[in-house]
Amino acid sequence: MIITERELREIWQKTKGTIITLPEGSVLTPLARDFVRSKQIQIQLEDKAGTAVKKALPQKTNLKGGKPEQMTHLYQNELVSKNHPVIALRGQLDLFQTLLIDTQIGLQAMGELELVRKLEEVAVFARNIMAAEVKRQPFEFKTLWGLTADEIRERSHYPHQYYGVSHSPLSYKQGGTVIKLHQLRAKIREVELYANRAFTDTNGECSRVDLVQALNRLSSAFYVLACEQQIKA
Repeated sequence: MIITERELREIWQKTKGTIITLPEGSVLTPLARDFVRSKQIQIQLEDKAGTAVKKALPQKTNLKGGKPEQMTHLYQNELVSKNHPVIALRGQLDLFQTLLIDTQIGLQAMGELELVRKLEEVAVFARNIMAAEVKRQPFEFKTLWGLTADEIRERSHYPHQYYGVSHSPLSYKQGGTVIKLHQLRAKIREVELYANRAFTDTNGECSRVDLVQALNRLSSAFYVLACEQQIKA
């Protein structure tokens, strides 16, 4: 059983004791091991009889045989289980980008070249989010389509003021292009939820507010784009 830093922190939060006993076969990831050191916790493993007998060790890469199949690299040489929340987030970002490109292909065939160009800016934006996460670097939201994060938020909140379009339920009457943009909006909102799960601890503290906010503004950007397209339809 692989024990991540998040899981270990949740266990520790219940008692905040100096000794934590885990099931037999438990293995700590490097981040979990760092947490143990920072809190000066002693980790013990239970044998089949339920007796604590030995310390748990972090999972390490076997240089000869390679990493275990159920593990993957999180950052450099740091191994985690493939169901780690950050790995799940990366998978969702990958999926979003494939859906985005598929939409571009369809729009290009329809001659919607300006919309394809705007979506290419989104593709670059999404890749930069991914890079900032993987490299553990801060993400700086400059502009998207010449709009700042605050301007995008303002337009998404007051579409009637900017586009003459009111907030309304989705309908087939809005046309395929508008609905496709809303599909991408819904998908990036799901990605935002994955980011919240990955970076928010049990106390509600988020370690990557920059990424969560960028994803939130991106969903607003798709809403703005859908409103723009709606008035053209």
